[in-house]
Amino acid sequence: MTKLNVLHWHLVDSQSSPMEYFRNPIFLITQYGAYDKTKVYKQERIKELVAYANFKGVRIIPEFDQPAHVAAGWDFKESENLTVCKDMQPWYDYCNEPPCGQLNPVNEQTYAILEQIYIELFDMFNFDDFHFGGTDISFKCWNSSSAVTSYMTQREDLSSLDEAAFLTLWGEFQENTSNALRNVISKKVGKILWSSRVTNGSTLDALPPDEYKIQFGGDASDTADPQLKTLFDKGYKIIFSNADAWRMDCGFGSWIEGNDKCNDYAGWPRVYENDPYKIAELHGVEMNEETKKQILGGEASLLGHQVDEESIDWKLFPRAAALAERLWSNPTEKWYKAERRILWQRLRNVRRGLAADVLQPEWCLYNGGQCYGRGQGSPIPSKSNNWWSSTSISEIAQRLEDESKAEKAESRKPHPYNAPLQQN
Repeated sequence: MTKLNVLHWHLVDSQSSPMEYFRNPIFLITQYGAYDKTKVYKQERIKELVAYANFKGVRIIPEFDQPAHVAAGWDFKESENLTVCKDMQPWYDYCNEPPCGQLNPVNEQTYAILEQIYIELFDMFNFDDFHFGGTDISFKCWNSSSAVTSYMTQREDLSSLDEAAFLTLWGEFQENTSNALRNVISKKVGKILWSSRVTNGSTLDALPPDEYKIQFGGDASDTADPQLKTLFDKGYKIIFSNADAWRMDCGFGSWIEGNDKCNDYAGWPRVYENDPYKIAELHGVEMNEETKKQILGGEASLLGHQVDEESIDWKLFPRAAALAERLWSNPTEKWYKAERRILWQRLRNVRRGLAADVLQPEWCLYNGGQCYGRGQGSPIPSKSNNWWSSTSISEIAQRLEDESKAEKAESRKPHPYNAPLQQN
């Protein structure tokens, strides 16, 4: 088992809006926004998934990314003023990826529509935490809208139309969308945002640390960037997803020409040794009992631009097992002490039907430690220094077969989740 107990689900994006809504007019977002009617997340199935996840001890945190990444589906009647720079060309002049589109922050109707969306999402997920996204916000997009710029020039604090003014506008947008969530959901809900330029400096004044958690997705190796330390100093709870180690979709070539931010593939040793405590210390944070409590955990983030049902398994597994061991046990030993365990785990993954990626030739499993040289930090084992006990191929095969039989026997038992309801 790879123990991962939270699923962070990025529900919609510029390219597709596949969530099923029932209210008027947001049901039209699904009608216009899904690729086709077979590629829609039905509410009934989502509720089944949430119930099953709860039974298994897994929390699902939905993300409705905003104000950017909004295009597909926002084509229904009278929606023209809810978004700006939608589908504008050339797209690279207005946004980070095609198609362009951002919510209109100065239209009150925008927040009324968001309230309807929040009602339906809460009915589906019954969430305790909600992710607002907050990534890739383009001020060039907002600046292209006469409705937005006209509003800004009428206010002295925004009339400069410079970056500081747009950061202030974003802070007001985030406060309004947060209020929209609060208006329709009675219980207290935790709020999450990705780290970005809008979670730095003066804009943090719009994000009370007792309400917001920040998901750090930056480059942890860039110790000159003060943002991580600032977040700690301000008292935020932090989720680590630093792109240099825990972004699982990187290293496969960009889907956008010229975008080289995600070219580096993080092999499982780097995933394993990505220690949030050490990263915080390298960024100037003093680790003590209080600052340790600010680290909520971490996430293997897998953006879906180049992922589908054929590739999701091998992009996540077995590297996700290295992340899980780091987060649950925070090992002090070097990665090569875990080599045999992760190779075994990969074999278990395959036995269980996952298309887990192969890490090494099978020979390495039977010749422990020989596949890494000193330059990679792993001493080659000798008779006096071999952390792998000798195990034959037949013993490995037998042990996996025994595990498989035990799992099959367990699967024949009635599953409590699927058991019929008892009638009183």
